[in-house]
Amino acid sequence: MEQNSTPPLLAALKSQMRWAAQRQTQIASNIANADTPGYIPKDVKKPDFSSVLKVTSSAGLTKTNTNHMQPRGGGDFGLAQLRNSVVTLNGNGVDLERESIEMAKTRDQQSLANSVYRKYNDMMRMTLRGTAQ
Repeated sequence: MEQNSTPPLLAALKSQMRWAAQRQTQIASNIANADTPGYIPKDVKKPDFSSVLKVTSSAGLTKTNTNHMQPRGGGDFGLAQLRNSVVTLNGNGVDLERESIEMAKTRDQQSLANSVYRKYNDMMRMTLRGTAQ
């Protein structure tokens, strides 16, 4: 049997980065539809990343069947319509200022996850070499 050797931190970072990528795509779609009559903006549901850590940190998880693992690529976090959107006369609910702010926040969260991932890899390389740089 093959054991799942992905450390919990990396599993959480992977999930965070997939979520951020999917959210950036959805925000871009909202901005692209800013002039579409009747368009209601959507957002990607943010998963509870603490539950990802709890699930992946359980000792003894094993891969007993290839169908048990999630496929590589992006997970589907689901979409939700944004509430409290300002709706224009043509029924469009996209608020460009809000979308820009959310895009910046998501970019910052993705950047943080990438930085932690890089530091983790650097730490593992340093440990395997046995010397500090």
